[in-house]
Amino acid sequence: MKQSLCKFRNNGNTATLAPANLFLAAGSDEVIDALIRCFCCPGHDTILICPPVYERYSIAAQINDVKVVEVPLDPQQSFQFQLAKVKNTLSSDPSIKLIFICSPGQPTGTMVSLEDIQDILLNASWNGVLIVDEAYIDFATERGSLATHVLLHPNLVVVQTLSKGFGLAGLRLGIAFASLDIAELLNNIRTPYNIGNLTIHVAMEAMKDTYMAMMRTNITNIRLERDRLAGELPKIRGVGLVKGELNANFLLFEVLDSPTNQGKPCNRSAMKLTESLVSRYGILVRYKGNMHGCHGSIRVTIGTEGEMTRFLEGVTSILESMYI
Repeated sequence: MKQSLCKFRNNGNTATLAPANLFLAAGSDEVIDALIRCFCCPGHDTILICPPVYERYSIAAQINDVKVVEVPLDPQQSFQFQLAKVKNTLSSDPSIKLIFICSPGQPTGTMVSLEDIQDILLNASWNGVLIVDEAYIDFATERGSLATHVLLHPNLVVVQTLSKGFGLAGLRLGIAFASLDIAELLNNIRTPYNIGNLTIHVAMEAMKDTYMAMMRTNITNIRLERDRLAGELPKIRGVGLVKGELNANFLLFEVLDSPTNQGKPCNRSAMKLTESLVSRYGILVRYKGNMHGCHGSIRVTIGTEGEMTRFLEGVTSILESMYI
C-alpha cells in the first residue's frame, strides 16, 4: 500500500518518495497527535497555527499539554498567510517546535504559496518542523501536492488523507510524508496494528487505475459545481461575499442582516439559515461565524449538480422568508 501511495504522489517528479518516507495512521487526527507527542515537551513547548483553521490542531495540543500560539490569516486579503508575522513570532518564541499550515485551508480554501513555505523551512534561526496539511489538495487548482518536497527539506512533513478526494472518510487512513528520520520516529511511536487489514485492502483497491480514473472524474465534477456555486450564490438577495479561495470541495460565504446593498454579515442570520436548511430541506451546512474573520459565514460542501441546485433553491427560499 505504501508503494502505491508513493507512486500516486511521485507523479513523474525527479525526486521520488519511497515507503520509508511514510507514516500511516488511523486518520490524519492520529498523525497530528503523533507529531505533537514526537516533537513537543508537555508543559514547555508550543505549536503555531493560523486561524481560521482546522480545530484538531489546538485540541491535540491541549490533550498533550502543549501551548498554542496563533498568527491569524488575513481576512481582508482572502485569508492570505501572513509570512512576516509568522517569522516575527518564531523569532520571539523559541518554544515553538511545530507549525501547522492547512493548505488548502479549512474553512477558507486558501493556498499557502510554495515560496512562503520554503522561506520558513530555510529560516536558519528556527529549529522546528513545518507540517503542511493537504487534506483537500486534490481539489486545488493552483498547484499540486508538496509531498515530494519532504525529500528536499528534512524539517517538512506533508499530511494527507483518503477522506476527501477519494471519498473514503469512513476508512480512517491518515498519511504523513516525511524525511527518513522523521518517518522513522513516527513509526517508532505508533500503536501496534493501528491500521487494519480491511483499511489496507480498500486503500490498495482505491489506488488501482479504474478507481483513480473515477476519483479524478468526481473531482472534475466537484470543481465545476464549486465554480458554479461561487457564481450563483452572490446573486441571491441576502448573501454577501464568497470568502477565501476556490481550492477545496467547499465554499465559505456570508449571510447578511438584510437583502440590501447596505447589509452586513450577521451571525444570527447565518445560524438561522443553517438551522432552516436542515429542518426544511435536510441539507447540512457548517456554521462558521465563531471563527476568526468568518463573522456571519457558512461553509457548504460541494455535492452533485442536483444537490447544489436544491441547495441554491433552499437558500433563496429561506432568505426571502427571513427578510419579509
